[in-house]
Amino acid sequence: MHGGVHSTWKYFYHDCDEVTARWAFDRLGPERFGDTTVTPVSVPAFWAADLPRSFIVCEQDRSMPRWLADTVAQRLGVEQLSIDASHSPFVRRPRELAELLVHATTTSPVGPLIPD
Repeated sequence: MHGGVHSTWKYFYHDCDEVTARWAFDRLGPERFGDTTVTPVSVPAFWAADLPRSFIVCEQDRSMPRWLADTVAQRLGVEQLSIDASHSPFVRRPRELAELLVHATTTSPVGPLIPD
């Protein structure tokens, strides 16, 4: 990641101590973005599917703007579940995240899927 551990810590692990942030940073690998950042993905069957769905927002997330999280939850037709953590709750709050994931399996949509 550009900027090294300190930039990554600022956006993804700011609720972790430096030792934990370095541990997480050392385990990151390159991700291929390529066309995924410029070419829309089409999944028409998703919008017609009757699938269980939920959305967890990280209250301290500095990498995903809150308006975007709100938009995603609205389009999924779900109430947001939340955790008081940075973008990486699996590093700082794994137990609470696991409990929230289990809870997410019991939630029901509150509205329809909104494709556009």
